Amino acid sequence: MQWRSLSLAALVVLGLVAAALGFGAAGDAAAAGSSASSPPPSLPLITPPPPGGGGGAGDGGVGALPPSPPPPPDSGCCGGGGGGGNNGGFKDVPGNGLALPPGPNFDLPPGVEALPGQAIAVFRGSDPVGIGADFAADHDSAVVDYFLLARLNLHVFLLQVSAARPFGAVLQDMANDPRPLWVQRDQPFSTTQSAQQTSGAAGGNAAPPAARPYAFDRINLGMASGIGRGASARIAMVDSGVDLAHEALAGAHISAVDVIRNSKTVPGEGHGTAIAGIMLGRNSISGIAPDAELLAIRAFHQSDARSTAAQSSSYYVAKGISHAVDAAVQVINLSLTGPQDRLVTQIVEQALMARIAVVAAAGNGGAGAPPAYPAAQPGVIAVTATDGKDRLYSHANRGSYVTLAAPGVDILCAAPGNAYGHLSGTSMAAAYVSGLAALMLDRQAALAPTQLRKILELSATDLGRPSRDPEFGAGRIDAAAAFARLAGN
Repeated sequence: MQWRSLSLAALVVLGLVAAALGFGAAGDAAAAGSSASSPPPSLPLITPPPPGGGGGAGDGGVGALPPSPPPPPDSGCCGGGGGGGNNGGFKDVPGNGLALPPGPNFDLPPGVEALPGQAIAVFRGSDPVGIGADFAADHDSAVVDYFLLARLNLHVFLLQVSAARPFGAVLQDMANDPRPLWVQRDQPFSTTQSAQQTSGAAGGNAAPPAARPYAFDRINLGMASGIGRGASARIAMVDSGVDLAHEALAGAHISAVDVIRNSKTVPGEGHGTAIAGIMLGRNSISGIAPDAELLAIRAFHQSDARSTAAQSSSYYVAKGISHAVDAAVQVINLSLTGPQDRLVTQIVEQALMARIAVVAAAGNGGAGAPPAYPAAQPGVIAVTATDGKDRLYSHANRGSYVTLAAPGVDILCAAPGNAYGHLSGTSMAAAYVSGLAALMLDRQAALAPTQLRKILELSATDLGRPSRDPEFGAGRIDAAAAFARLAGN
C-alpha cells in the first residue's frame, strides 16, 4: 500500500472541495443543450455552517453527539446540468470567491472490498481541522480523506493505520483517546449486483429498439392519472460511476461527482449507469422519471464489469450520502448493502430529518441472509424485487424490514459504451421506487417522507401471504393507486 499523508493545508483544501462540489450551474455547452424556455430545476449549493460547540466525549472516545445546527442557507447555485454532459452542474468557484483547487485524485484498488487497516475518526466541528492529522500522527496512522458532516457540524477523517502494529491494538488506543467523539472500523459495502448479458457495443452498433419496459405495465404506470415526467423532482444516487455520454441518457439532467477521488469527472461503470437509466433513461430505454434532475454520486469502485459488482466502504458511503443531503435533494437512491454502521446510520438519519426520502435495496443474499443496511434502518424504504409475474426474486433477502416490492428481474439496462444488458436484483427494484417517489414529489413537493411511504404502502398490491409479510413487505408498488391516494391526500 502506498502511503498518502495529507498536510494541514491539504485538509483545508479538502474542506473547500467538500463545501464547493455541488450541482446546478451548467457549462456553456450544457447550457446550449438545455431549453431556454423551461430550464431544469436547480439544486442548491450548500454552505457549511460555522464551527459550533460539541458535546464532551465519554470513555473510549465515544460521547453524545452535538445537537444538529439549523439547516445551512441556500447559496443560490443556479441552473441544472444539461444534455447528460459530464459535470454539467458544478460551480467552479465557491461562494467566498476562492478558486477551487484540485483535490487528491486517487482511486480504490480494483477488486477489493475495503482497504485493509483503515479506521474512521469523528471529531467536533468546533475543533480545528488539523486535529485529524495530529491524531493520526499520535496513533501510527495517516489521513487518507476528510469531509465535514455539515448538519451535525462534525469533522470526519479516514485514517490508514500503519502495518507496524496490530490494527486492533491501534484501534483500541484510538478509542481510549478522549479527543474524538468516536472511532470505528471502515466497513465494506457493495452494490447489489447480478449477472449481466450485454448487447450493442461502444463501437456504435445499433441500440435495441425503444420498448416500454414490462415494469411500467406491472406497476400500472400508464393508468396513473395526472402523472408527469418528474421535471421538478431532485434525486441523488450513491453508486458507482455513470456513463454520462450514453445515448440512453442523452438530454437527461444529470450532474456527477466522485467522492472517492474528490473529482468532478466520473468513469462510466456498469451498476451506476444501469440505475441512472432506470430512473432517467430516454431514447432507447424508457426511464420512470426521465425529466427529473439527478445528482450521480460515485462512492463505489467497479470490481467486476460483467456482473457490475462495485465495492466501497462505510466512509465513502457516508460521504456520498452527506453530499446528497447538502445538495437538498428530495430522494436518495441507495442500491447498495452493507453491515449496520454507526457513521452511515447517523447520516441516513440526518437525511430523513431533512425530509429526504431514502430508498434502499433490501439485498440479494437470499432467504437466510441477515438484514441488509441501510435498508433495515428505521425510516428507510427497503425494496425487494419481483419478476414479470409478480414472483419474488429468488436471491432476495427476507425480513420484517422489507417495505415494498418492485420489478427487478431481467430489467433491460444501459451499460457503459452505448451497450445494453439485462440485470436482476433489488438494486433495480429500488430504482423504480425512487423514480415513482420522484413522480409523486413532482406532483406534491411538500410531501414528507413518512407521508410518501404511507401512500406507497397503502396503495401497493398485496402479494404472497395476506397483508404484510417478510417476502414482499406491503406489496408491489402500484403507480395508479398511489396517485389516486395522492390526489385525496
